[in-house]
Amino acid sequence: MLRSFNKMTNSIKFPTQVQKIFRSILIGSILFTSLLSFHSGFAEELQCRLFSIYPNVQYPVISPELKVVKNPGSINSAIKMIRALTGHNEFKSGDKTSLKTLQCILNHLYLDSDSDGIKDWKIMDRGRMLSHLVPNDPDWDNDQILNFLDPHPFDKKILPKITKVPAHLKIEPTMKHSSINDLQEKLFLRCGILAINHTDQHSLENLSAALKVCENELALLSNSNSIIIMYAFVGHGYTNTQLAAFHPELNAMSIQGITHFNGKKNKEFDKTFLHEIGHYYTFQFLSPTDLLEIASQFKVVDAVETQPTSFFDPSLLSRKEPNKFGFYPTPYSKKNLHEWFSEMFVFTLVPDKFRNPQKAYAMQFRSWLNQKIKRSAPVMSASLSSSQKER
Repeated sequence: MLRSFNKMTNSIKFPTQVQKIFRSILIGSILFTSLLSFHSGFAEELQCRLFSIYPNVQYPVISPELKVVKNPGSINSAIKMIRALTGHNEFKSGDKTSLKTLQCILNHLYLDSDSDGIKDWKIMDRGRMLSHLVPNDPDWDNDQILNFLDPHPFDKKILPKITKVPAHLKIEPTMKHSSINDLQEKLFLRCGILAINHTDQHSLENLSAALKVCENELALLSNSNSIIIMYAFVGHGYTNTQLAAFHPELNAMSIQGITHFNGKKNKEFDKTFLHEIGHYYTFQFLSPTDLLEIASQFKVVDAVETQPTSFFDPSLLSRKEPNKFGFYPTPYSKKNLHEWFSEMFVFTLVPDKFRNPQKAYAMQFRSWLNQKIKRSAPVMSASLSSSQKER
């Protein structure tokens, strides 16, 4: 599930003239929002803030007073400039958004640090409004090292060799969790899952569970040679249903950290973890048409007639009356095609209740997905070759 999380915090950079890192609490459901709530339009006040790809990342300071091509002069003019620059005519600002905020956003939307034609930041994602700026270019300095792996993401002269978890992302061991850095390393090298502390700290128990799932269930899939970013965000675990989430605008997932961890792994963690990885696989290896194609194979939808161009097309998001001839692995899979796919993803990898013909369904789905993985060239693999991975 791509969930909304109220009262979940996130590290945000305030672009000011003073080089400090501010930690801000974002109350609401913008960064951690579901597909449906993003699709419904602008939900919260627009901010000129930058998402921190990892704690203490250093961003170039851009003064809010810095003028772009020309001073917009008015809020309406600034909105038109942002629409023209992004190509998204659906962009709009909140009632309380100031001209200064829009000017600041424009400053960042124009940035292309490595002059490769890819803007550094974005305020829209696949036609959806974001509340603040998130990375658009995965490699700001064009040094072939992805931003989150790069301790100096804006300095092309410094080229670290990535053969293990970079020093700037290492989780420091504690007296209670002395082996947590070893777990982080194994997750990265064996599974391509990079656990990063963010507004929360990863727990030893959940990383151990993630590694076990990776080495057992995920091993049934073809090796994708991709890197899955897995942040620890405050707010997960506040209730039993908020253990993890996938964030398409970041191409990353997040899981429960230590803040709301009660000392024992939640019994639903494994399946929730796999479910969110299912969302990652959707965006990383499939096209919108692929999603309709596999759903039609299981008679969840009729034969594919339309060709959606976006994963946020209503045909993929809307809740329809379940097809009485379709196969739904769980009641929740009837919500929409995104959730159906992720529930099928879990179903095919956790065969705890397989009965014929369910076993045949699982093999059919898994075979189809492995073909898609082999066909794709994931963008996240650029900084870690298969020869560097244990698996």
